[in-house]
Amino acid sequence: MSFLRSASRALFGAKHSKRSSRRHGGGGASSASERRHVAAKMMHWHSGQHDPVYAVASFWIDGKAYPNLDIVRRARTFLLFDLTKAKKRQNGWGPAEESELQSILAVLDNEIGEATPTANAIGAMLDDYMDAALKTSTDESTPSGGYPLDKNYSLRDFTTEARAKMKRDVAKFAKANAGDIAGNWGQAGTDFWLSRNGHGTGFQDRDHVFGKEAAERLQQAARRFGESYVYVSRKKIHVDR
Repeated sequence: MSFLRSASRALFGAKHSKRSSRRHGGGGASSASERRHVAAKMMHWHSGQHDPVYAVASFWIDGKAYPNLDIVRRARTFLLFDLTKAKKRQNGWGPAEESELQSILAVLDNEIGEATPTANAIGAMLDDYMDAALKTSTDESTPSGGYPLDKNYSLRDFTTEARAKMKRDVAKFAKANAGDIAGNWGQAGTDFWLSRNGHGTGFQDRDHVFGKEAAERLQQAARRFGESYVYVSRKKIHVDR
């Protein structure tokens, strides 16, 4: 099965973000009231004004989202470290500190989409992943490669086995990278297909959707999955692995 690599940028170029504003379960922005509720608690856990926990809490105290998700993720990492110590009852911390940290982390998880993706989130990502496969693969009906699969085929034409294999990869990628995806499940599905297969676009062009550092991490994670190919046999679409 041939890839339409040269056409990928035209189809899914750097300005493309067809679902960047849609969120499908499994995380999303917290409400202003949720932020305000935990902000005062967060102030107990910072080590100074240059600490990411302090930076985020200083915005949340007014109910405002912190503008840089990478800093929010760093704050979460710091607090997870503290939670580990609280669970081990280090530093004189006990159940009260453990409970407080868990309540803060629950809101942070929601803010950055770190929660386990829901079935709807996986479904949205899978649909766009499969759609990208159709648009960037050909049917081999001519010596030059034939027509793009989306000309004559749709998502309904994937075999049950192919869909299951693709869902397995999508779910694994989504769960491992939920924080960086941050609720942009559909866009992540498209870019997962493009990036894992070395197309000229994908996560590498999505700084405006995921943020620069997150987009770089997602690009590297997708490439580690290796390439995957779809092909037509007996008028149905199959996947190699």
